[in-house]
Amino acid sequence: MFDTPTNALGADLLWWRTRDGMRTVATLLWGRDQPFADAVHLQACLFDEQGQPLITWRIDLSPDQPVFIDSAVDGPWRIAQGTDGMLALYACTAAPPTPEALDRYNRLFPLLEWHRANGGIATLHSDQTIRPGRERVQLFTEIVVLESDEETNAIVLLNGESPQMENALELTFRNALGEEQSAFYPQAMAPFTVHRIAFAELMSGLAKFSAGQPLVVSGRFASRGLFSRPYIETTGQRWGVYHAGDVYRWSALPYVAHALIGGEVNPAAVLHDEHTRTYVNLLHSHGTLEADLPIDAVLFDFDGRCVARRAAWLITRRHGLARVDVADLLPDPNLPFRGHIALSFAPARGVPVPGHLQALMEYRRPNSVARVMTWSDEWNSRVRLARRDRSLEPPRYRSYFRVDAGADVVTELAITNAGHNGYDRSAEVRATYRSADGRDWHADFSLTPFATRTATSGELFDGSADRPPMDQPGIVLLESSSDLACIAYTHQCSTGALAAEHFLWLQSEHEGELLLPAGS
Repeated sequence: MFDTPTNALGADLLWWRTRDGMRTVATLLWGRDQPFADAVHLQACLFDEQGQPLITWRIDLSPDQPVFIDSAVDGPWRIAQGTDGMLALYACTAAPPTPEALDRYNRLFPLLEWHRANGGIATLHSDQTIRPGRERVQLFTEIVVLESDEETNAIVLLNGESPQMENALELTFRNALGEEQSAFYPQAMAPFTVHRIAFAELMSGLAKFSAGQPLVVSGRFASRGLFSRPYIETTGQRWGVYHAGDVYRWSALPYVAHALIGGEVNPAAVLHDEHTRTYVNLLHSHGTLEADLPIDAVLFDFDGRCVARRAAWLITRRHGLARVDVADLLPDPNLPFRGHIALSFAPARGVPVPGHLQALMEYRRPNSVARVMTWSDEWNSRVRLARRDRSLEPPRYRSYFRVDAGADVVTELAITNAGHNGYDRSAEVRATYRSADGRDWHADFSLTPFATRTATSGELFDGSADRPPMDQPGIVLLESSSDLACIAYTHQCSTGALAAEHFLWLQSEHEGELLLPAGS
C-alpha cells in the first residue's frame, strides 16, 4: 500500500531501467529563483513493474545545486538492481504548502540518461508528472517515426496514482499520402505502472502502410491525475529515445505582430559528417490556423558565416510533415560540417502565422537516432534587445545540462548566439562547471553573431586554473544576457552511438519579474 507523501505539490515520474545491464541516471537542478517562498525537498519512491512500492527516501534540495540519482552507484535504489520499474520524485514542502506554492509549482524538469550494456545511449528530459485532480483528454503530437524491418518504435506512458481505463489511449498513424489508421490500447493502467506500447503490435501492417516513408503519429489519452509527454523509443538497427509533445491551443499570430519582431526564428544545431546526418522534420499541429505556410532556411557555420540561404525551402503542412536532410543545403556534403540552421515563417504580406514554428531535429547514425524538439521564439529580436537596453542592468538568462567526461562517454556542447536577420551583437557567455559537491569552475568567452561554439566539457574549461574533476558527475550552467540556443550531444566513443537533447532552462529574477530564456 502506498500513501502519497505529506504536503506534496506534485511528482515527476521516471522510467527506471536496470534490467539486462541497463543503467539509469537522473539529474535535476532546483533553481535559485522560484515563484514561491516555501522550502522544498524531494520524497523519492521506487516501484517495481507491478506498481508495488519498494523503497522511499528523502532528498534535500539546495538552490542551484545538482541532484544525481545513478543506478550504477551506491544508494537506496540498489535494492531494485536488475529490474525495471518507476521512480516517482515528489516535491514536498516542510509545512502545509502556501497558496502561492500550490498555484505556481509546475514540475521538476529532470534529465534522464540511459546506458545500454551494448554501448547504446539516450538522453532526454522527462515530462511525465502527477497532477492531482486533473481529468483531461490529453492530445499528443510531435511524433515522427520510421517503421520497417530494421527499425521499430514504441510509445511509453507512465501512470501515476490513479488507475486509467481500458481503451483510454487512441493512436492515429498518418502516412505520406495523408491516409490515416487508428487503434486503441486495450489495457487498463494500474497505478505506478509503465506501459511500453509497440506501434507495430498495436497496428498490424504498419511498415507496409508507411511504404518506406516517415509516419506522423498523434494520440488522444483520456487520463486522470496526469500531465504526460510520453517517451518515444526507437529499437532495431538504431536505438534512441525522446519525448513527444502535447497540443497547445494557441491563436494565430497576426502578420503585423510577426513583422514587428522580424518573424520568430527557430535555431537548431547541425552535425554532419561521414557517420551523422541531420534531418529537419517540420510540423504544424498546434493552434487553430489551418493554412500551409512556406519556411525560409539559413545555414550558418561555426564561425557564424552564412553558407546557404533558401527562401521557401519547405512548406509546413497542417497536420502533415515536411522532412529533409540538411545536406541539401551544404555547399559540399562530402565535407564535415558543424553549425546551426535558422528556420522562420515566410508568409505573404498580411497572412497570419502559427504561434511558433515546430521543428523536430533528428540526428541519425548507423546504430543510433537522436531527436530534439525545438520551437521558434524571439531569439535576440530587436524588440527583446530594445527591452534589454532600457534595463539598468541587463537580465541574465540561464540554462544547464548534465555532462559526461569519462573514458568512453563524452558530452559535446553546441552553444549558438542565435538571432534574427540583421542581428549584429556578440554574446558574452559565462560557463560554470558545478560538481556534485557544489564546487565551481568558470570559463568566460564571446560568440560573434550567429556563431556556434562546439566543445566537450573538458575543452570548455581547459583554461581554468585547475581542471574540473571530469571523473565525477557534474553539470554545465550557462549564463548570458543574450539568447543562446544550446544542444548537448552525448557520444559513446567505443560504439559511435549518439544522443542529443537541448539544455534545460532556469528561471531568472530580474527587476522583480521571473524571466525565461528564449525557446523555453
